[in-house]
Amino acid sequence: SEQLKTLPSALQRWFYLFCMCALKRKLIKIISLFFYILFKRGKQYAFIYLGAYLLQPWIFLYSFAFCMAFFFGSMLSLQIVQMGIKGLVLVFMSLFPHFICYVITLLLLIKRNFYAQKKEEMLYEQRHSFLFRFSIWFEITFIILGCILESFINPSIMSGILNLWK
Repeated sequence: SEQLKTLPSALQRWFYLFCMCALKRKLIKIISLFFYILFKRGKQYAFIYLGAYLLQPWIFLYSFAFCMAFFFGSMLSLQIVQMGIKGLVLVFMSLFPHFICYVITLLLLIKRNFYAQKKEEMLYEQRHSFLFRFSIWFEITFIILGCILESFINPSIMSGILNLWK
């Protein structure tokens, strides 16, 4: 009778420890994924920032749009060939929700660089908008938020979508 009472508590402890170990392993994988994505997106932002700073804004904008369209089109066509309509849905859903933050970051960067080009015309105006003064901080914040969304939220959305087709 005494052993039967301790058996459920021992099973509960074992199950709790098993779940905690599995959760820790999954959390470590997600956190390492977050830092990997943060490194990659930070590197991409640095290249985009440098390109936007060194090149004329229109040259940068057209060349960046061409490169993004080329890579997106090749990824989309590859997924459509391999998976059909599922691949189309999968590619578009893989861009959600983190690319909203990345697009906002890119728009802030482009706006600031186009505004900096007209800076010579506005030498006498000393006041800048709040958005212009803190644009880099907003961009960094949106990149970090996008990395959080990409590493924590997007995998669960994608696994839910993939489970729908099983």
